[in-house]
Amino acid sequence: MRVVGTRQLHDVVRDASATKLVEGARWNDAMNKAFGAHHPGIFPQGVYCYRSHEEADAAWFNAITTRMAKIALSRGDD
Repeated sequence: MRVVGTRQLHDVVRDASATKLVEGARWNDAMNKAFGAHHPGIFPQGVYCYRSHEEADAAWFNAITTRMAKIALSRGDD
């Protein structure tokens, strides 16, 4: 068996600790860096109707990959 990552999942608690706050902030920063905080949402605004879950998943995957490619091109990444 292959184990990937060692991050521990935390329960939702009433009083958050500083370490969990820092961990959440780091995760948020990583997501903003990956998806580009200066870019609008992944999908254009509107209502989307799909015939199946597979069609919706394909549209989501296409939107994510297109967005990641645009961000990489804007940064000059190869």
